[in-house]
Amino acid sequence: MLRLFRMPKTQMAVALLLIFITAFINQPSLDLVFRFVLAVVFGICFEILVLKMRDTELFFPSATVVSVLIISLLLAPNLTAVELFVTIIISILSKHFLRMGKKHIFNPAAFGLLIGGLFFNHDVSWWGVSFQQLKIDNLFLFLSFLFLLLPSYISVLKLRRFLMIFLFLMIYSFSQYLLIKNIAIFDPTVIFFSLVMLPEPMTTPSKPIRQTLFGIFVAGFSFLVSSPILNSLPDPLIAGLLLGNFAFFKWR
Repeated sequence: MLRLFRMPKTQMAVALLLIFITAFINQPSLDLVFRFVLAVVFGICFEILVLKMRDTELFFPSATVVSVLIISLLLAPNLTAVELFVTIIISILSKHFLRMGKKHIFNPAAFGLLIGGLFFNHDVSWWGVSFQQLKIDNLFLFLSFLFLLLPSYISVLKLRRFLMIFLFLMIYSFSQYLLIKNIAIFDPTVIFFSLVMLPEPMTTPSKPIRQTLFGIFVAGFSFLVSSPILNSLPDPLIAGLLLGNFAFFKWR
């Protein structure tokens, strides 16, 4: 059990759970908690079912829990349970069947959110990670913003993805400022994306120089995808990340 809690994926799951608690305090609802718990249980059960179908040795699916927590925080809570479950199913299946050798190609949560959004014709809402504004005069929002930074302990210190995250934030923020005069570096959705989804270790390069190029690539393509020609996609950040996963796959 101690070994499980020392794993970065388990620690990330705990950080995401704490972020969800701040979202619940901001938007208290028993239905929200029930939906959240149901999503996690469903994700674990479906992952175990797929493992048995593939005749793979069973293990606690901490990576799947992380993916489900991300989906639950980003998918609008007013969508139907069917849309939530289908998104989770797509996410898990992509990890098991969109592979080259022993490695899956795409970030599972991002792939589920993009394909689910296209299939059901909805955007990624980022509802659980969009209210944490850096406002000193509002104690709850300020503390919630600090909770939003918790994943940096895993992504920056343990996974050592600082340079990739930093360059992504700088380039993406600069492009957004040029486009819409928005200082995106303080945008909670961009912070969550850069600390949780961008540095996911199984779908990013392992060497520092390639990690740096990956961060630059995702920032650039996220900006291009947000252009009027391609803005029909569910979310430019998610699309840019998946393009980066595909382009840098052979350098992991």
